[in-house]
Amino acid sequence: MSNREADASGPTGWLTPEKAIITVCAAIALPVVYFLTERLGTVTYPAIFPTLAIVFMPPFVYRAYWPRTYDLARAAGWGLAAGIAVAAQFLAIILLAAPSLGGDGAVLLAFGVVVPIDYAVARFVIGG
Repeated sequence: MSNREADASGPTGWLTPEKAIITVCAAIALPVVYFLTERLGTVTYPAIFPTLAIVFMPPFVYRAYWPRTYDLARAAGWGLAAGIAVAAQFLAIILLAAPSLGGDGAVLLAFGVVVPIDYAVARFVIGG
């Protein structure tokens, strides 16, 4: 049974597992964005691109490719792990590339690397 089929018979309240994942990932994105804007001295790119990836990649992977549907607590834990993984990838690439590319270039590079790789991993490894 896919996640879409399970969602049809799942919880009917406003808080669904996907919304729990988005909420947890948004809480992860806030300190990451604050750290990047303080560290890089620029606001626009560090605020937009990491936020998009950290907040929306994990719920997308959960809905589209994850083979199981979890209850709210497990979904939030899954979102915590996935959000931290995406944030760590972003931070690692940005901190390594910032000295040579500058802050904005490092953020754009990180977005151009992390999002396609995470999508490919989800699509071809998890999605089978």
